[in-house]
Amino acid sequence: MKFAPHDYQAYAIDYIETHPVAAVLLDMGLGKTVISLTAIADLLFDSFVAHRVLVIAPLRVARDTWPAEIGKWSHLQHLTYTVAVGTAKERRAALMRSADITIINRENLSWLIEDSGFPFDYDTVIVDELSSFKNHQSKRFKALLRVRPTIKRIIGLTGTPSSNGLMDLWAEFRLLDMGQRLGRFITQYRNTYFMPDKRNGEIIYSYKPLPFAEDAIYRKISDITISMRSTDHLKMPELVSTQYEVQFSDAEAERYAPIFTSVKLRCATAKTAATNAVYDIVFAGEVPADLNWSALTARLNSKGVLACAFDVEKMTAGRFKSILESFPCDDPHLWMPGERDWLLTGRRDPYVLKMDAMLEFFTQSDALVSVEAAEAGCCSAPELFANYVGTRKDVLPAFKDDAAQALVRPEHFLSAEVPDIAWISPKEMDADIVDGLAECINRAQAVRRMVVRGNVLARERKMDEAIEAWSKANVS
Repeated sequence: MKFAPHDYQAYAIDYIETHPVAAVLLDMGLGKTVISLTAIADLLFDSFVAHRVLVIAPLRVARDTWPAEIGKWSHLQHLTYTVAVGTAKERRAALMRSADITIINRENLSWLIEDSGFPFDYDTVIVDELSSFKNHQSKRFKALLRVRPTIKRIIGLTGTPSSNGLMDLWAEFRLLDMGQRLGRFITQYRNTYFMPDKRNGEIIYSYKPLPFAEDAIYRKISDITISMRSTDHLKMPELVSTQYEVQFSDAEAERYAPIFTSVKLRCATAKTAATNAVYDIVFAGEVPADLNWSALTARLNSKGVLACAFDVEKMTAGRFKSILESFPCDDPHLWMPGERDWLLTGRRDPYVLKMDAMLEFFTQSDALVSVEAAEAGCCSAPELFANYVGTRKDVLPAFKDDAAQALVRPEHFLSAEVPDIAWISPKEMDADIVDGLAECINRAQAVRRMVVRGNVLARERKMDEAIEAWSKANVS
């Protein structure tokens, strides 16, 4: 296919070619991949300023998208490439091939730099999805930073550079310009553009930008950054809607029923659930002593999710244990989105709760609005899964009969090991989502344990050790 670049694409191609360090922040659909490949082809074979090119991307994008784009466009047919994914043997075989462009998934970057046995002699690097390097504590960040001085040209691609706020930008631009614009150290950046937000005395848990920070940061990075929105550049034809009616046989209707029923979740709270209806989700909210569990489960369909949230600030261990024991679903799951707001979830049918059901539950806007799950602190699915505690059989041993009157505390569930998440089914999800979720869970679990450990030490008046634990949590 012949490539006829739009004006904004031609501008972006020229920008990459004329800027050794470039942050290309383009919305999805604007053609970041073909823009980068066109610029790389020119740098390799027209201006001869690039010689060996490395593309770092998410697994699926590295394996499928970049090779497909090279094969799609006629002006890129002369480019040779090799994809270093898969087993270590397969990756080494790929690295031994002579190619203009080496494509590798981001999870294997540290392996390439530290353990592959091949010299890192790439003079040009493209980081596809730059935002995946926003954590300056990650192995991939540290590995790339180690070899960054040897890289002559670097291009960062993303549509969401600061999905969690301006704090994300420091690590991304630290890789790009080696700290020239936003500083070499995160502490310097934090002190310059942020102020403490959530804190406990001298212990700071989070930061918020100063009033001038956003404009000041954008000015600092403006000379190496271009940003474009799809709404400003994509010219779409007028929408034409056409409705076609399709008649299904009984067998076809049965086969497609799960797809249709999952489009819109039927939700209710304990107060709004009608006695003559069934729902996908019933949200119990606060758990009163006289809660009629059987009435709630009767309102669930065969695969429905029952969820209840509760404030544990003044709840005794005995009361919490009784709720946990009486919860009607088979081996329910406990989540701890906050110090006070906890959540129990389970399916009506006696089988293990699957990841797809929970993701669907917590990412459907109708579910969040209808069942008011926001009050439980459960609006973000990744954050929720990162605070997974365990199943009922994992949690019950933490409660001793002789401590039934003691207040329930997060440290009841403080253990050396991350909870078993084998119930997550990778077959039902994209590999990148599974990897990212596992990383999110491990990181957030480590932070939560440090915070809880610090709280325990503080109550024991071991303030030096408590401050050390809180500091580790803040750094993480």
